[in-house]
Amino acid sequence: MLRNAIFAALATVAVAFGAAGASAQEQTEADDTMTLVAGTVDCRYQLRPVETAICSTPVLAAMDLQMITLYNVLNALVKPETGMEMAASQQAFLKAREACTGDPECIGQTIAQRIGALDTILKDIASRGPY
Repeated sequence: MLRNAIFAALATVAVAFGAAGASAQEQTEADDTMTLVAGTVDCRYQLRPVETAICSTPVLAAMDLQMITLYNVLNALVKPETGMEMAASQQAFLKAREACTGDPECIGQTIAQRIGALDTILKDIASRGPY
């Protein structure tokens, strides 16, 4: 089950970032889609400074998508009490990210820290194998 979930997450990320060998038109369409929805942000609506920075910075948009994909996969794998802890830490992350206002470097560091924390949870789950 865990192996399938991990493969599904990796496939989702690969599709979101564009498969190798995609035509220029397909890549442009994928970039346009990423511009509209960047992980936790729907870029089509009026945005706060943090959201504007994420939507206008492809690296931040990709990081945000990676973070929320990992969060959603993990949330499906963990026990309910761990899911509640993850939700609380996600709220703390969002508050910390919001404190960055529009500073792309701060936002990137905050998202990277969250990805690291989620990756630690994933490694803990994986260490319990076998699958």
